[in-house]
Amino acid sequence: MIKLFDSKTRKLVEIKPDNNELTMYVCGLTPYAPAHVGHAFRSVVFDVLRRYLEDLGIIVKHIENITDIDDKMIDKANTEKIALEKLTETNMSEYFISLKKLNVLQANKYPKATEEITTIIQMINTLIDKSYAYNVDGNVYYKVEEFSRYGELSGRKLEELIIGSRVDPDPNKINPMDFALWKKMKPNEPSWKSPWGLGRPGWHIECSAMATKHLGDSIDIHGGGQDLIFPHHENEIAQSEAFSGNYPMAKIWVHNGLLRLGEDTMSKSTGNFITLSDVLKKYNPDALRLFFLSSHYRSPLTFSDEVIKGNEKAITRILQTLKKQYTHTSTDKIEFINFEKQFYDSLNEDLNTPKAIASIFELIHEINKGISEGKNISDARNSILKMCKILGFKLDGNNSNNNEINSKNLYQIFETLKTIYKVDLTMYTSIDYDKTDHTLKNLIEIRSKLRSEKRFKESDYIRDALNNNGITLEDESNKK
Repeated sequence: MIKLFDSKTRKLVEIKPDNNELTMYVCGLTPYAPAHVGHAFRSVVFDVLRRYLEDLGIIVKHIENITDIDDKMIDKANTEKIALEKLTETNMSEYFISLKKLNVLQANKYPKATEEITTIIQMINTLIDKSYAYNVDGNVYYKVEEFSRYGELSGRKLEELIIGSRVDPDPNKINPMDFALWKKMKPNEPSWKSPWGLGRPGWHIECSAMATKHLGDSIDIHGGGQDLIFPHHENEIAQSEAFSGNYPMAKIWVHNGLLRLGEDTMSKSTGNFITLSDVLKKYNPDALRLFFLSSHYRSPLTFSDEVIKGNEKAITRILQTLKKQYTHTSTDKIEFINFEKQFYDSLNEDLNTPKAIASIFELIHEINKGISEGKNISDARNSILKMCKILGFKLDGNNSNNNEINSKNLYQIFETLKTIYKVDLTMYTSIDYDKTDHTLKNLIEIRSKLRSEKRFKESDYIRDALNNNGITLEDESNKK
């Protein structure tokens, strides 16, 4: 069975799913700007983990959150003078398109923080009742000293954190390391009613609420980038375990390394990033996947155009081998079992994708050698396809320019309806949405039914999106 490095215990831990089912929560985007390549690194890592677990016969319930309310979202929306909802819609739609190009499986759900306000308030109320939190004039803070295990994930001691803290002293706080659960309303900020007055949630409590609501008090795998270990995930543990009384909040904490651009980490906040959509316009998505997976997921990775170009050649080599047409002249077959075993053994040992990829290319070499010797390569070729599927390679031979979803491709519209507007598409079309193409006919049918239900916000989105794609819909009521 697969073992993963647990960031909290600093040890390899064997995954032990209950009833062959497993829950996985991955911290997702704060969509105040378009997704960058570093976000794709994280997405591909956890996509491969999920694909491998499912290949082993494990049912994975995968949740990835959308942080659609925080300081950066508010600042960006105010700067651009647009609604938070519109900012979220624009950047998440682009992100979902890129994930589809990269062949990343959809999470079971993408909850948004703004949809979980009731759950967040209930959680904060419980923390206050248990004396883990306190209200000061409409601002609610978490008392870190009340949680004895604070610092366990990051390996830091609270006393050292206080001494080394760069946080400006706040007279409202009991301890300078106490963090906000609820923030009192400020001018030009969205707000919600609460027992402590109008305000909005803090960042950390949002994930605690979403993880607990959708996956329960104990999660099998909690994932995200290494930059989230402290303070985000440390605070998440403190909140969640204090709230539920359950230990541990997550059985295994999995953190991917960070992608670098030049000497610094790729980051939207510093402006040191390349958007994912721009990279996918230049390169075969499989080559970008290979770039990510050729490094161990916990190691830092530096973005390199030259390396990705080399990966395009490597993908082409796989494709050319798989597409070779010939008739074998010998009854001998290519032995592939050992290569496949090496592949699985590598993934079992903390998802070692570089070693797993090496097994694929070693078998590719044997296949090409076998072709020259007239051997039967059928089983070996099927093995290559199987291993590549686990790693998420599409192997369709298309570069990004040929594979790019153009303006008339309807996938984005369907995905936005499903994830942003929360339209249950199966209720509006007789065709199984998850097993059919995204057709204009189905979309028009959905819009018609939405209009009949007076869901004009959703139906107007479809109309406007199609108009932007060069398709004009004219309603009967508007005809003269």
